[in-house]
Amino acid sequence: PARAACNRFVWYFRQEPATKVKGKDPIAEATFRGPVVAPGTFTVSLKVGDETSTQSFAIVKMAGVQATDADLQAQHALLMKIHAKTDEVTKSINQLRDLRAQRKGW
Repeated sequence: PARAACNRFVWYFRQEPATKVKGKDPIAEATFRGPVVAPGTFTVSLKVGDETSTQSFAIVKMAGVQATDADLQAQHALLMKIHAKTDEVTKSINQLRDLRAQRKGW
């Protein structure tokens, strides 16, 4: 939460995590982390009051990685498709569990 003090934000270069299955073991939820972003240029913005400061930065591939940038982009696209399906499935599981709970309540 933003408050008067020193605030910081840490990004582990991952996309947003998938929806978690309610009631699931926290250790198992680690598999639903978002994929790591592919190398590229990103922008960060900081807004304080009415003022906004924007800065670009680059994420580069690690030394020794022999994959091409195109390979890494294709891998990231596939991982995002899998991530989207995982999110869709976990949302459906949560919805089914909610419906079962409602049915029991009736």
